[in-house]
Amino acid sequence: VGKDGAFTESYTTRFPEQSSVRLDILQYRGERTPTTYVGNRVTPQECEQLGSWLFDDLHPGKGKHADFTVTFAVDRDGILHLEAVETATGHRLQAQVERGIG
Repeated sequence: VGKDGAFTESYTTRFPEQSSVRLDILQYRGERTPTTYVGNRVTPQECEQLGSWLFDDLHPGKGKHADFTVTFAVDRDGILHLEAVETATGHRLQAQVERGIG
């Protein structure tokens, strides 16, 4: 997957010494203008789950949180790819949405 159109977001585990994170990928499935807002965000109840992956074997260190990034990219065939990388260790998870979107 090329870098064109890729989006990267930084995250931190919620709890100290947390060694895994579940990554849920959701897509809004309603009208073009969402009808319910929390702030300016769509709620998960208005979305369809495209996939869920466990990013485990994180090594945050004693009493610390693990920092990681997740990059989302859509290839020419419309397949969504994600790559999660733990900042301190370089440990990574690569996944893609296998089924069609739409």
